[in-house]
Amino acid sequence: MDYSEALKLFGFTGNFTKEELKKRYLELSKKYHPDLNGDEEMMKKINLAYEVLKNDSFQYKTAKEQINYEELMESLIKYDKLEKKLGTYASKTFYLSNTLEFKYANEIEKVIKKFYWIKSIITLDLFYNGLLGCIKDLFAKYKKEVLKSVPEFWISKFEPINDECSFDEYVKEVNKIRTKYEKVGTDLDKIILSMFENKKINSKILEEILDLKEIIFKEIVDEKITLDDGINKLQAEIKARILRNETLNNKIWDTYKAIMNNFNKRMMKLKPTDIEDINIAMIVFNRAMAKLKAVQLGTEDEKVLSTLGSLTFTNNDELKESEYELYITANLSDNEETEIVLKKGEVGNFVSFLKKFPSGMAEEVFMTKEGFYKKYNNFKDVLKDLNFLGDKGYIQYLNTKFITTALYYYESTGCYILLTENDKILLVSFNEFHSLNTHATDTASRRYKDKQALYDRFYNSFLKNKKEMKFKNNENNILKREKNKENI
Repeated sequence: MDYSEALKLFGFTGNFTKEELKKRYLELSKKYHPDLNGDEEMMKKINLAYEVLKNDSFQYKTAKEQINYEELMESLIKYDKLEKKLGTYASKTFYLSNTLEFKYANEIEKVIKKFYWIKSIITLDLFYNGLLGCIKDLFAKYKKEVLKSVPEFWISKFEPINDECSFDEYVKEVNKIRTKYEKVGTDLDKIILSMFENKKINSKILEEILDLKEIIFKEIVDEKITLDDGINKLQAEIKARILRNETLNNKIWDTYKAIMNNFNKRMMKLKPTDIEDINIAMIVFNRAMAKLKAVQLGTEDEKVLSTLGSLTFTNNDELKESEYELYITANLSDNEETEIVLKKGEVGNFVSFLKKFPSGMAEEVFMTKEGFYKKYNNFKDVLKDLNFLGDKGYIQYLNTKFITTALYYYESTGCYILLTENDKILLVSFNEFHSLNTHATDTASRRYKDKQALYDRFYNSFLKNKKEMKFKNNENNILKREKNKENI
């Protein structure tokens, strides 16, 4: 602001005294001060004008005063420059009041208005940089909110986003990223919806398709394949799964007819007085219907259909759930590693379980109930609280790196459950697995998003070793020990 502008603002046409200047400044301050419901912008101008008028008239100043005046003017010029620069970040667009853009545009405007003149240029620079940092933070927060549903690997393709611009320009850049992402995702979703239209598909197959969509999406993003190639690939995979689903539905229907036929045959042979046999038949029938529904929903393996189709409804043990349960280490002692064991049952005060040793053999071990339940937790209960990771990484043995995928992280013992490239499941401590900070793109790991599939994998690994089992103890010995304890 120059001298003539300052005179005009204060209403002076010529010479004035210091007392007149102060009096006029007070009058204007009372009228425009923000604390008195005045105009903040106008108050800034008044302060500037006051400093200009107060420090003018070179001819009456000493050399020292002249230097101070020059510094003051430099400071005022600097302030004006920085104020205009801050203003370039402001929004000039009208946004609807219920939008994120409106919220952040207002927050940025508030930050800009906080800037005021300070005599010290150094302090003025620090003040400016602090406010600029606040504006950049608001830019980043806006970006985070808008792109919260967009994967990081997609956002990284556009980094860094230019933030040396107005908020309006920044909004355009951020929304370009979201729009491009949604465009690819929408095109793939349209294919899924069109091919699944009027078709009953179980949740497991649908999850497979959605996982496959993610993989194809990433391949498109990484420019490994084109969008058209991705669409064709997705269509082919969906067709294959629809065909598989239709085949499965036919098997389920045939099994249902077999169940009903065998059940009716059994009931026809029974008399109204055969209460126990009727109850057994009904129990098995209800189990069979539940299993059949589970196969339809995709939560039960279709292999069970052959068993369901050959039920006799004569034995209460038909379709009886296994009493064996998997347990995982809950508390580690020195030099111990996390392990999964198969609990067989309880004998007196002891628990019988199968444990795998470095040789690969599964051996039967006995432990007191107190010791067992202190050391191990039910694996199904543990799995409920674990989240699927799907992170690529590697483990190292000697000088060789082995690529693996981290399926789950078990925090209680600091253990990763890993899937190797040759389809082996491993348990390793957190410091043995080195993440590559990329998401898994292999379908092999994705199937273990189904926690039951992982549970079954461990469970079946014990059953495969049945023939190789060594028995360290036997039930008779255990019972003898219990009996001896009672006699003591």
